[in-house]
Amino acid sequence: RIMIKDLLNILNEQEITAFGGSPFHLQFIAMAGKERLPSLKWAMSSGDHLRPAVIDQLMEKFDDLELHVVYGMAELGGRFCELPTEALSEKKGSVGYPISGFEIAIRRDDGSHCEANEIGNIYVTGLLEFKGYFANPEANAKVIGPLGFLNGDKGYFDETGYLFLSGRSDAVFKRSGLKVSAQVINDAIMELSSIKDVYVSSEENDAEGRVPIAYVCWEHEQDLAAPDITRALRKLIPV
Repeated sequence: RIMIKDLLNILNEQEITAFGGSPFHLQFIAMAGKERLPSLKWAMSSGDHLRPAVIDQLMEKFDDLELHVVYGMAELGGRFCELPTEALSEKKGSVGYPISGFEIAIRRDDGSHCEANEIGNIYVTGLLEFKGYFANPEANAKVIGPLGFLNGDKGYFDETGYLFLSGRSDAVFKRSGLKVSAQVINDAIMELSSIKDVYVSSEENDAEGRVPIAYVCWEHEQDLAAPDITRALRKLIPV
């Protein structure tokens, strides 16, 4: 396995002009910037959504980078959704529209369609129809049905039909009867300048069902107390 430092060194030494990887890789490319990767002209983030803060950093550090954001998984032929490059600024954080040959539906647990901005289960149908996992009928029964392929992610369409991801199914939970996305909280915390990395999950609470819990890695030293983070998040997360 190539470590991030080694990957950046290879990209630089080999004068690589185009690179495709996960949002994790693109985060470190953004941190490195054009000064360390002067040859890089084209980059693609694949597999999950790319955080708005990383897109901003890439655009700031590279003045001539062509950036592509795609969403996909092996079961659906790799990529089945793409964010148009011209929509990067306006729709940061989105994974765009399904590509030709695919359709995506956001549905509630009862199978009914969600409204705009309502988080639900992502179902995919299309030309590259997934037939099932080898010798695993239990897994197949969970993801394949008349509504299409249940890919395990949660998300929502905005008013203009752009798809936004809210995390895996187990990363969306109910607190006091309201749906909460660990992914949305994770992205908001990463907007704070003192945070280097964070992992957001949930835990059981006797009074509220499940509550979010964050494990934070500080950029330098802890200079924000928990109440400070909470106050800052109120401005970043819609209630």
